[in-house]
Amino acid sequence: MQQIIVDKDFLAKLLDLREPLELVDENGRRLGVVQPDPSRDRELLRTMEIPISEEELRRIEREIDQGCRLYTTAEVLDHLHDHGKS
Repeated sequence: MQQIIVDKDFLAKLLDLREPLELVDENGRRLGVVQPDPSRDRELLRTMEIPISEEELRRIEREIDQGCRLYTTAEVLDHLHDHGKS
């Protein structure tokens, strides 16, 4: 794989990259796509503090133990989408 040294101006544009970035020339021709480094997100998650109390975590655990259904983001979005149709 080839490497290109990124100057500080371009680097500033890349620092907060959270989704794929398309690189194009001045004529709009696609040069390639830059993917964010997933290890940056993992490191961020490791250092984040979760804004939820221990008491709230225990309450959620109790509800799960009592059979409370958990939903994925996709399931919630599907439900909201279906609800918007009626």
